[in-house]
Amino acid sequence: MLAIRELNVRIRELEIKLFQRDMAEADDWIEGLEGLNHELGMLLLIEKHVLRDDRIRYDLLAWRRANTLTVADLCKYQQNIKTEMEYGHGGHHIAWVKTHEKYRAKHKGHLSTYANFKIKVLGKLLK
Repeated sequence: MLAIRELNVRIRELEIKLFQRDMAEADDWIEGLEGLNHELGMLLLIEKHVLRDDRIRYDLLAWRRANTLTVADLCKYQQNIKTEMEYGHGGHHIAWVKTHEKYRAKHKGHLSTYANFKIKVLGKLLK
């Protein structure tokens, strides 16, 4: 009976380490998106002083809003991880892995789409 209890404690310790790894990765994503918000602010200044293109300004503001919403979504995800680490008994099972992979794919897609948009904006600047 003692061996089973020790095994359960060890399993929970490993699950917490996995949750902490996921939390650290989400922190990295948020930090990157905050830097992207700063970049968007700079692009807005460039648009205002150099390009003066209303369509690009609208797109930049839309990107900033989408980026802010993505950060908020990741913060909510982090809260879910913290709650599960502290109070949950479900463990770090396949559903959590799938959820984390979904957030990872969403983050990569967001950055990829933004990179294409930034190339478009910088192309306009060169014209």
